[in-house]
Order: sequence, then structure tokens, then C-alpha cells
Amino acid sequence: MNKRVSMKDIATELNITVDAVCKALHDSPRISKKTKDMVNQKAKELGYIKNYSASTLKTGRTNFIAVFINSFLNPYFAVVTTKLLQQLKKKGFIGILCFCDKHVLTASYLQQVFTNNCEAVISLVEPNEEVINILSDSNVELYVLGIRIQNDKVNYVVSDDYEGGRLVAKEFKKGQYKKAMFITDSLSGTSDIREKGFLDELKEVKPFPIMDLFKMSNNYKVLFANYFSDFKKVVCNSTDSFTKALELDAKLDELYNSPEYEVFKNNI
Repeated sequence: MNKRVSMKDIATELNITVDAVCKALHDSPRISKKTKDMVNQKAKELGYIKNYSASTLKTGRTNFIAVFINSFLNPYFAVVTTKLLQQLKKKGFIGILCFCDKHVLTASYLQQVFTNNCEAVISLVEPNEEVINILSDSNVELYVLGIRIQNDKVNYVVSDDYEGGRLVAKEFKKGQYKKAMFITDSLSGTSDIREKGFLDELKEVKPFPIMDLFKMSNNYKVLFANYFSDFKKVVCNSTDSFTKALELDAKLDELYNSPEYEVFKNNI
């Protein structure tokens, strides 16, 4: 196994002191740009990897930030987390991507935060009250993206979801469509706000059934089957919802031929 490259190795190669190498790697204002560039270039050539454990012991900080998402299929999460991790790196932080397989972030997922001694949490998943209180009591800052949280312990940033729903509805109106379908499986208020903007903009376009794949009963499959062929466009709140819609559509032939179909149909 190759020996791990140290600051001493970089200093030896450049014939400068270890202290100068350390200051250069930490972007100290006491070191010239020329020396910093020289040290960083040599560190890259030698394959130097910063020892974060040693840095933590010295400074008492990890610079680790946990970033929570609950879907790898949602393109919004993909774009936001990519940009977020890049910006964190530029600011000297290390983003740790954490996965939550629920619609709500619960305390059971916080082990990832405390195991890595994270200094803050950025979540694209709505946290429950227990999570908010645990992080607050532990002096771990919590930032929530895309969800309006009514709690003074939480910092949040949201987009104008109502306007987003209206903009989508305007596209429907441009196409002169008479029926609209809004599909979501989200439990957060974000989806409700988007749906309200969507509906308000389409008030004069009637009739239009509004379908919700999550809140419907088991009969939603038949409801979807009955209406699907009449729709020219479908709005989905997320890629997950769209994927489910496509999977459902692919099973329609099987559904039509099943003995349960008539029973479901009669119960609508």
C-alpha cells in the first residue's frame, strides 16, 4: 500500500517549511498567491488528501454539512443538490448526502448527522417537530429548502409554488385544452399550493377532473383508467408521480381484462 502523502512530503518537494505548506493549504492571508498556487499544484501532483480528523481535533470543527433528500429520481433534487454541494465545497464545507425514504424527516435519520459530527443540516425533506427540537438542542443549524416551516428554530427558503402552478395552467390554456389532470403523491403543503395556483388559473376552463394518485382510495386505478384516454396533457408534481402514472398506464390493458375491473367500476 502506498504511503499517504503528508504536508512534510510537499514541503520537502518544494524546499519550504511545513508551516508554510499548512498555511497555503488553509488559504492563509499570510502566504502569497504564488506560494499558494505552487503548494496546491504540488499537493495535487502528489495526491495529497486533507486529514479532516486531525483538522477537527485542532480546530474543533468538522465543516461537515448533512444534506437530506428523499428521492434520486426527482430532477429538482438532482439539480439543487449538485449546485448545493458545489457551493458548499467552494465555501470550505463538505456536504454529506443523506437519504431519507419517507415524506417526512424523522429522528431515526439523524444518526447520520451525529455520527459524522455535522455542524448543520440542509433538508429538502420536511422535518417533524422532534427533529427540529433535537437539532436545536444540539446546536446544529437546520435549513429547509422548498418547504415553508412555521417554526422560529428553522431557517427556510421557498420558491413561489402558487405562481408555479399558475404558470403551468397558462400553458394548458395556450393549448386550448378542456380537461386537466394534476397528479401528486406528496404529503407536503408545497403540492397543495401548486395545485391551488393551477386550479385558480383554470377556473374558467370547465369541466376538468383533478386526479390525485396519493389521496384517492384503491379505486384510483379505475378512475385513472376511465379518464386517461380523454386527456391530452397531464401535470405531475414530481418525476416520481410521472413514473407511477406511466407504470399505471402500461398496466391498463391488464386492468381492463381483470374480473375486479367491473367491481371497481361499479363502486365509483
